[in-house]
Amino acid sequence: KTTARIDLVELDSARRPASALLDHLLLRNDQAIDVDPGPLTEDARLERRLRTLHTHATLYRRDTGIDGLYLGFPFLVMQEARATTRPRIAPVLLWPVRAIPEVGSRGRVTLAFDRDREEVRLNPAFETLLGIEEAGRWRESANEILSRASVNSAEVVDAFRDLAAVQGRALVPLPSKDLKVKTGDDQIVCSAALFHLGFFGQAVMEDLRQLKAKPPAGTSLETAFRAGEEIERPELKSVPEIERFFTADSDPSQEAAVLEARNGRGLLIEGPPGTGKSQTIVNMVADAIGTGRSLLVVCQKQAALEVVHKRLEAAGLGERVIMVNDVNKDRESVIRTVREQLNFMD
Repeated sequence: KTTARIDLVELDSARRPASALLDHLLLRNDQAIDVDPGPLTEDARLERRLRTLHTHATLYRRDTGIDGLYLGFPFLVMQEARATTRPRIAPVLLWPVRAIPEVGSRGRVTLAFDRDREEVRLNPAFETLLGIEEAGRWRESANEILSRASVNSAEVVDAFRDLAAVQGRALVPLPSKDLKVKTGDDQIVCSAALFHLGFFGQAVMEDLRQLKAKPPAGTSLETAFRAGEEIERPELKSVPEIERFFTADSDPSQEAAVLEARNGRGLLIEGPPGTGKSQTIVNMVADAIGTGRSLLVVCQKQAALEVVHKRLEAAGLGERVIMVNDVNKDRESVIRTVREQLNFMD
């Protein structure tokens, strides 16, 4: 899923050619390069689009913690079997970049490779567009060219010469969707574009990317995957009634789950519908409040989150809960609720 894009050729000028901007970004160092103000001051819409792109990327990073601003280069043009459909135009490599418009100064923008992210990735959509096996061949070529200390635009384009026909090594505007391509006659085009990319489920994928480098020991993943040796859990000590903060009806097994959750170790609770998982969650929330801890409840489906929320309200805990369905629409209500809680505590 992408937003409006900026064709790098649109930033071209005699003073600062677009090809120079491209080769600078492909060096993958953290030095910024100035965009010539000329094209931006001559076309106010171009500067607005660039600033809008920067604002969108900033808001997305604030809301999700993920940087989604990329330079796409080069581009693959391919025609599916049905001649009636328009050709597919997709970036081959995604280069993480930063675009920094100067506040209060027209036409002043700098570009830089984003060293904090550093990883240049093959377009993940290739597995769908080309198939897993063919996408693997593209990945091998990408890994080979990216293993070099430095590359230029011509070398990057030539890296995929064996996989598709190369249509020149000089930077050209992005292909039009009206371009006529024969089925099976895939083409590599030396074009580059800045755009913001939001993968569906990207936040989950980024979490998994970080988790894969960490051992599951001591987490619920260890229990869920039955990884490693059998976990020895200490026997639960008897907890006095005055230290049990339960608001929903519960049986001994549910109470044991709530009390074991205090230990901080990974705990997996599972059971078919109607076995009291929601009541257990309500009691976990109440127990967290009673013991001065915070608790985050995350549900895959909004309907499940609504069930938990209604149970918490029925248990008299509605004022102690903040529910977020949309990070943008719910921002005002979340801030208002936090302020009310702080005023109540004062």
